[in-house]
Amino acid sequence: MRTVRFLAAIALLISVSAYADSASHRRSAERLMELFNVPTTTQLAVQAIVEQQAATNPGVGAFSDAFRSFAAQYLSWDALKGPILEVYVEEFNEEDLRQLVAFFETPVGRKFVERSPVVAEKVGQRVEKILADRQVELRRLIAEQELKALGTGPVR
Repeated sequence: MRTVRFLAAIALLISVSAYADSASHRRSAERLMELFNVPTTTQLAVQAIVEQQAATNPGVGAFSDAFRSFAAQYLSWDALKGPILEVYVEEFNEEDLRQLVAFFETPVGRKFVERSPVVAEKVGQRVEKILADRQVELRRLIAEQELKALGTGPVR
């Protein structure tokens, strides 16, 4: 009987320790998300998507309140926090997350977070320019593939 109690006590200690490690691991992931400003950027991104859809699709504009309500319920940080943290906890061990947090708390880490939206915007603009500059070539390749599918030769 003592052995059973002893084993039960060990099992309880292991499960409490695993829960504490899991909670600590999750807190590290949450801190990283705070340093990335994910709660704020999530809200801003959802607002931008709703506004963009309303501006580019006339049918959506009449229902923008419904889209905002839906987004507030299902795309808010509170709604997305759990699934996003799960991914980080699955992909990074706790020590990885602690090292990432330590980096992003440094001046260069904060600068990286601060400048990332600008960098992403500039990269996007450069990629769009490359695509725009190469439209003729893309159209030629598409035409060649269509002709091959029809059994004729390449376009010159």
